[in-house]
Amino acid sequence: KSRLDKNNVMLVYCWITTEVGVSRTVVQRETKDFIRKICQENNIEFVDFSELIAQYTPTEVTHMPVDGHFNEKGAEIITEKLKEIIDTHTNHRSNLSFQAAERPSLFGELDPSEDLVIDGGKNLPYRLITNNSGMRMSRAVRFNNTGQRVLLMGDSGFYFPFIDNDETATALLQAQYPDKEIMNVANYAYTITDYLTQYQERAQYLEPDLILLQASGDDLPDLFFTHQQ
Repeated sequence: KSRLDKNNVMLVYCWITTEVGVSRTVVQRETKDFIRKICQENNIEFVDFSELIAQYTPTEVTHMPVDGHFNEKGAEIITEKLKEIIDTHTNHRSNLSFQAAERPSLFGELDPSEDLVIDGGKNLPYRLITNNSGMRMSRAVRFNNTGQRVLLMGDSGFYFPFIDNDETATALLQAQYPDKEIMNVANYAYTITDYLTQYQERAQYLEPDLILLQASGDDLPDLFFTHQQ
């Protein structure tokens, strides 16, 4: 947050998980207030998507019972909420500016320039397209776009496995905001430490004005089981 403030980058923490309502887990219940408090103490806007998602049954907005990630309808309702956040901060601009020679060759951690149909072993085939910068986007990043630059960061909640590129929030938002640059560097199983190093090493060079960080209570057990142990 200190680094973002220095460059006048707006950060919005988006609490997004399909583990809500009847599907809410102990992890999500016990960690939300803790993380919300941290956001408040650091003056980070905290937007809770839980009530929105809980209006629907799991089978309406996810691939349940096969998989709990968002389906096409789930991506659509998430996009509409993200649109509200973007509209609220539509005039915000950062002071980030880099020369082409300063930017890394990759901004995301996916293999660049791929066009594959995969199913993750769940018989839920989807088309995965990555741009030449290793991001799950069907086009290259446009640094000549003078509109607001919106960056989506997070784990699989913003990666949107099991739906095609053009059905993800990235594509849906870009279609609604042709004058803005909507970018996505989310990846499977990412957590707090990943977001930090990803921003420092790559994502800041995308010159974002507004960062929408998708995360949830999963981040805390991720740190313990994946990193500390």
